[in-house]
Amino acid sequence: VLVHQRGVRLLASHTEAEVLRLSGKETTYLEKLIDAWRLCAYARRDPSVADIELLAQGYRASFA
Repeated sequence: VLVHQRGVRLLASHTEAEVLRLSGKETTYLEKLIDAWRLCAYARRDPSVADIELLAQGYRASFA
């Protein structure tokens, strides 16, 4: 959505913080999404089922 619908230019070199800054108004949702990503990628911990469900439900509200 950010790239294809809103024209945000994201590079592979952008950090999570840079993506948040470039995203604009979706910050709250993206913060939660990036926190889940960080747990998976860096701490090797999967988010809970409840967290995944909240992220899935929040996607439409954040990007509709």
